[in-house]
Amino acid sequence: MPLERAAEINQANHLASVMSPEHRQIIQNYIAANFSKDDKSRSTLFAFDDAECPFCDQADRPLDKLVSETTVNFHLIEMPSPMHPFALFAAKLETLALLKGKFVQFHPALYSTMFWSKPVLIHLAGSYGITPSEIESEANSGPVLDKLKKDKNFADALQVDATPTFILVRSDGDTFTTHSVDQLTCVM
Repeated sequence: MPLERAAEINQANHLASVMSPEHRQIIQNYIAANFSKDDKSRSTLFAFDDAECPFCDQADRPLDKLVSETTVNFHLIEMPSPMHPFALFAAKLETLALLKGKFVQFHPALYSTMFWSKPVLIHLAGSYGITPSEIESEANSGPVLDKLKKDKNFADALQVDATPTFILVRSDGDTFTTHSVDQLTCVM
């Protein structure tokens, strides 16, 4: 194993040791409540994400590639920052796309949008069959707001305060947390 790779794995292992037993239990409870029995036997990856965050944008393509090349259970946790003016609206649209089965198509398109405004985001959603009337009636509805609240509570319980943050729970029970897709790749 090259020394550089060994150092990356060692750093990833060090980061894993920072996670408290209480946080590991919060994650295990979340998995138990939200995943099927078959899904629980595989590794689970949580990505804490703010769609308007430039660092999340940089991580998105390598992360999509990593997820597509593995059998990991992937779960996006929306964490819109108040410092990003359109992040909450984008999180609502992403959640709406998820509930309508259009997340896989909508998410990459959202990250390829360079100039954000509410009309631009509404137009983008329309390109994936989410109409302005659906956005008006459903973006502030129970299911969308419930998921965003659940995401916020999960992030708060784990004291995640930066995006992107990745938490990997491997099928062997080892848990790693990092802000780097490169480090994540080392421990997959």
